[in-house]
Amino acid sequence: MNATGKKVLPIKYKPDFYLPKEKVFIETKGFVRANDSFPLRWKLFMGYLMSAGMSDHALFIPKNKGQVDEIMKYLNSR
Repeated sequence: MNATGKKVLPIKYKPDFYLPKEKVFIETKGFVRANDSFPLRWKLFMGYLMSAGMSDHALFIPKNKGQVDEIMKYLNSR
């Protein structure tokens, strides 16, 4: 409960894809509105990874086919 007596819900986030063997997280997003909560959730997720000792993981948010192709090249080169 907050100071006004309203219940405060936790912020939750689950990436679209997690490749544990490759240590890669992939989040697919289209257009993100200015008032969307995703940027805050993403920052909190990155902070969680740092505090959990997972700073060696790669994070991707591809916006177009070219960026997806780059991720595929990255994964195939490992």
